[in-house]
This record gives sequence, C-alpha cells and structure tokens, in this order.
Amino acid sequence: QVENQHQIRRKERAREDLIDAALTDKKQTQKISEFCSKSIKKYPAEREKPKMKSWNP
Repeated sequence: QVENQHQIRRKERAREDLIDAALTDKKQTQKISEFCSKSIKKYPAEREKPKMKSWNP
C-alpha cells in the first residue's frame, strides 16, 4: 500500500509539472486553449434537468 501511495504521489507531481510547463510556454498555452475550445464545441454541456418538486408528506 505504501508503494502504491508513493506511485500515486509521483504521478500527481509529474502531472502538475507537465501542466505548469505547458502553461508557462506561450506556444503550449495556445495549443491548450485551441484544444479546449474544440472540445467544448464537440461535447456541449447537457441541458439542465428540470428540478423535482420537493415532497412534503
């Protein structure tokens, strides 16, 4: 279990380092924003479901 926790922490740190590196590089930031905008257009948010009326016995 301890080894798994260390692996998870290492992966999280590596992911954070990659994100930081990508956001500090202007070219990478441009690519990320283009990717996000394409993803948003491709997968629009679901419509809000109607709220259920509260039940009062």
